Amino acid sequence: MERKIFSIAPSFNCSLKCDGCYLTTSVTKEMRDAVKSDYYWERAMEEAIRHGFEEFAMTLNPFPGATAKAVEYAIMAKSKGFKVINVTTTLNAVWEEDPGQPIPYADQLLNIVDILSISVDEHRFKTPEAFGSQISNFDDHLTDIDFYNRGKLLNINLLWTPT
Repeated sequence: MERKIFSIAPSFNCSLKCDGCYLTTSVTKEMRDAVKSDYYWERAMEEAIRHGFEEFAMTLNPFPGATAKAVEYAIMAKSKGFKVINVTTTLNAVWEEDPGQPIPYADQLLNIVDILSISVDEHRFKTPEAFGSQISNFDDHLTDIDFYNRGKLLNINLLWTPT
């Protein structure tokens, strides 16, 4: 059976300022105005299900409210019939700097996703040691909430940058 993935990147919002990034460099008002509404994504999800798509993937960049929006779209995707929910985001979007303290929507997101992909580069972590420490604490939390034993996956999305 063919794997069919419906993938969206629903926002230009991002709290990072990475040189050359399509989200933060030369973004015009017209581009921001072209961002689709929740209604648009809901209808698109319905059409994807109608055409046999079973996996919903979403890239969500860090911005205030990002985790809440990820939860909202993941719940919507499940309600439309998607069997697999795959969210790519940053560690800080689902985990505060203070290890062991999930942010308000974090556990909701961790409960609904099947695959969580964490993006890693020098804009998100200043050193490999900083990444190692934070991902280790996060992994401990995932183990504590039985994330892996429920068949869920954690991916590391290592991004290429000139640095």
